[in-house]
Amino acid sequence: MYPGLLIIERELRNEISSELDRIGLLYRLFSRPKDKLSIEEKILRKGGKYEMNGTLMQDLIGLRIVTYFSDDVDLVYSMLKNKLSFVSESIDKHKLTVFAPKRTNLIFRIYHLK
Repeated sequence: MYPGLLIIERELRNEISSELDRIGLLYRLFSRPKDKLSIEEKILRKGGKYEMNGTLMQDLIGLRIVTYFSDDVDLVYSMLKNKLSFVSESIDKHKLTVFAPKRTNLIFRIYHLK
C-alpha cells in the first residue's frame, strides 16, 4: 500500500463526510485506495494503454456513498460536483421493471500533472 494514497483517501473521506453530515443526510461512506499489486495488474491488463497515449489511471482512490433515500442521490451529486474538480460521469438509466440500485459514477481530479 502506498502511504500517500492512504493519507489522501482519509482526507477525502473526512472532507466528504463533514459536508454530508453538515447537510444532514443519512448515508454510508466506503472508500479504498488501490494497492500496489492492483495497480500493477491493471497496467499489465491494459497492455500499456497508460504509457502509450498518456491516459492516467482514474481510480487510484475509490469512494462509494450509499444513500438510504433516492432523493438524496441528487443532493450528494450536486454537493460533490460543486466541491470537487469534476471530470466525467456515468449514470445508470432507471428501469421500472428491475429492482436495483441506481449507480451514479463520478470521476474527479484530485491532482493534476503538468
